[in-house]
Amino acid sequence: MTRRFFSIITLALAVSTLALAQAPSIDGKWSAQVQGRGGGPATERVYTFKQTGMTFTGSYLNGQGTEVAITDGKIAADGKIEFSQMGRGGQQKYSGQVTGDSLKFMFVPPADAPAAQGGRGPMPIEAKRVK
Repeated sequence: MTRRFFSIITLALAVSTLALAQAPSIDGKWSAQVQGRGGGPATERVYTFKQTGMTFTGSYLNGQGTEVAITDGKIAADGKIEFSQMGRGGQQKYSGQVTGDSLKFMFVPPADAPAAQGGRGPMPIEAKRVK
């Protein structure tokens, strides 16, 4: 009975370790073209992420050259991500998907604060890993 219990525990640990090992990496620099406000020209935005297990932090430079911190980052084994940043009107949330060297995510402004977000609606962003 004890031997069977330990075999089950060992198998469960092996499966969970394998799942963590297969989680995609978001570590490093990612480059995206981000549409300007009011249909203005797109600008390059370089994101830098630091992953620890299934969580990450990071930053990017905004249009004014100010570094913006990325917090509360989470990455699932299937590559789904979510993170936050402080922006106009408070905390802004993003969610998306990392697949290999492609990162697609979206900012959706809170329904109660459209003016505080500079008039932007949902903003899809596609970034590529910088090699």
